[in-house]
Amino acid sequence: MVKVSDCRKLRNLMSPSVARGALNLRILKIDGCQSMEEMITKEEQQGEGTMTLFPLLEELKLWDLPKQGHFFLTNEALEFSFLREVLIDDCPEMKTFVQQGISVSTPSLKWVNYDDKVKLDDLNKWTQQRFTSQEQKASQGTTDGEVFDSRKLQEDEVMRIVKLDIVLPDNEESCLVA
Repeated sequence: MVKVSDCRKLRNLMSPSVARGALNLRILKIDGCQSMEEMITKEEQQGEGTMTLFPLLEELKLWDLPKQGHFFLTNEALEFSFLREVLIDDCPEMKTFVQQGISVSTPSLKWVNYDDKVKLDDLNKWTQQRFTSQEQKASQGTTDGEVFDSRKLQEDEVMRIVKLDIVLPDNEESCLVA
């Protein structure tokens, strides 16, 4: 499990090669990173095909990321073969999961944002539709009343927590990485 919390000046988490090499990562939770723009940095183009990041990832939870525009920009289709649960909340700039028009296959997905009735084949299309829906509601002055309850997150799988001081340009930030 990787959990990154309250890293206010962190702009991205890792490169695509590191994500592909995270062979045993099953849970990824990112929250409170005020400057986070993308999880995975853009990589030089590899060609066409399907890319697999985090090959065994089962849970992805992203919340309170006000500058998060996307998870990863790529021209290749992505596949998350084992991804079962996704939470994306309070990420107002997240218009797409990846670049528009690129497929994100999630064949094992069971629920999105605590809704087990959501059935989707492409996480990118869901992200685009959700953003468009939220924009329309905001322009009409309505909201969906969605409230994020952090108590729903299951933290019992955390075996140990390590506090790391990340040296950033102004040397004033620290964040929690578990």
